[in-house]
Amino acid sequence: MQRLIVMLPNNLGDVIMALPLLEAIKASRPATRISFFVEEGYEGGLLGSRYCDSILRFPRKAIKASGTSPAWREGYARLRSIIDEIKSGGCDAVVNLSQHPYLSYIATLLDAPRTAGRRFLREGNHALPDEWSQYLYVVPFARRYNALHATDVYCRIAAVTAGHGGTAITICPDERERAAHYLAARSCTPGEPIALLQPGAAWVSKRWPRDAFIALGKRLVGDGYHIVVTGAASERPGASAVAGAIGSRCLLTAGELSFRETMALLPFTRFVVCGDTAIMHAAAGLGVRVYALFGPTNPVETGPYGSGHVVFAGQCPQRPCFATDCATRNCLRSIDPDTVYGCIRGATAVCGQCDILTTGFSGGVFHLDSRGGPTHPYYDRAGAAMTRRAFEPDINQGEAIAASPDHLRSRRFTNRCREMERTLEAFLHDRNPGMLRMFEEQRTAVASGEGITAFWTALLNIRLNSVPLLDPVAGVRGSIEACRHTAEQIARSIAS
Repeated sequence: MQRLIVMLPNNLGDVIMALPLLEAIKASRPATRISFFVEEGYEGGLLGSRYCDSILRFPRKAIKASGTSPAWREGYARLRSIIDEIKSGGCDAVVNLSQHPYLSYIATLLDAPRTAGRRFLREGNHALPDEWSQYLYVVPFARRYNALHATDVYCRIAAVTAGHGGTAITICPDERERAAHYLAARSCTPGEPIALLQPGAAWVSKRWPRDAFIALGKRLVGDGYHIVVTGAASERPGASAVAGAIGSRCLLTAGELSFRETMALLPFTRFVVCGDTAIMHAAAGLGVRVYALFGPTNPVETGPYGSGHVVFAGQCPQRPCFATDCATRNCLRSIDPDTVYGCIRGATAVCGQCDILTTGFSGGVFHLDSRGGPTHPYYDRAGAAMTRRAFEPDINQGEAIAASPDHLRSRRFTNRCREMERTLEAFLHDRNPGMLRMFEEQRTAVASGEGITAFWTALLNIRLNSVPLLDPVAGVRGSIEACRHTAEQIARSIAS
């Protein structure tokens, strides 16, 4: 039996997006015992999961607080005790999906025979040895060259094939019964049409205007729906304003129910309308229809993982900007409540102000399809085909790669990688320090290109930064291999 630890410590939505990975591991390797390393307070989606054998709750905040106090030795001892306890249970492999630096150290301390994801080398630097973890880290530098959902990348890091979403979360029978009683006690009888609206979101920039939620809620009430308005305790004032304005047949649960208790309401609802939030991922993980409202974030990467969900993408020249705050929020204001209502009612809506997309799967990979009319693309199709082929050379993307200007840019980048390789080889031959200065100049110059060059530059830098330099000659040899491997990989991606 293999014992595997998956690490993704915080953010409720990110943890839920990792659940299809657990399902895929169990499907391909049923005897694997999976433990999930998560920060206390973010385990809601994991509880009761038939794919997670144990939850390793990590008290990060308490340990961090003790580390800056006179009791820092106690905090260190507690951390050491947690690591020892995990190791005592056995650990054959670690899949570190987190980009938090402290997880790199913990992944190393677990001392598993195999580690995927970022870890700290004993030579004194962080490293990303496996290719798909490198891909995950590259994406923020060049989002227009990625067409893969985060869940699909997670599965590739663990070398498994994902399912099609909609089955990853487990609601226990007693939770379901309590949720049914809760609704019935508030004149919201299970079996009647119920819609769940969540106006809040962690970022101000991800919140659809309250007036839009109110207008939609009133129309749904007119159609006979009960409305449940949810949210965290911090979101209760805004949720209360929405619920109060909708009026009758509207139940406010924000701040009253935990995230887990709110999740238990989802199976009783016909659909959910919300922004890019944890409840969106939870609904998708339970197979409940989602009407997702996207503004600054990217539904290609973090959309509702499953088939048949609808994404309303606000139009903005800067999308996805990932701004946590925005003075105008024009992207979300461009999503009209009448358009959302029309889609809920089954109309083939086309909106000139926002894009309407439907989620689905092709070849086991999540994708978005236009629901009607042209849409503003989130990624460059030919460029994204090149980057994916670099990591999956057997994938036939069916794209006109050779006709793209990024084809020539990629060819030039390949040649520059080979020049850097030759420069380092010359250093090994002559031991001339000037060759190292030339290499650094070449490394700086290679980052000045346009388009897909940003993706290739980030990939090369991640590999070079992963090379241990404690032994300078070994470091040079490792850098040569990084340049060579990157050049060969890009050359394969653009081969006809």
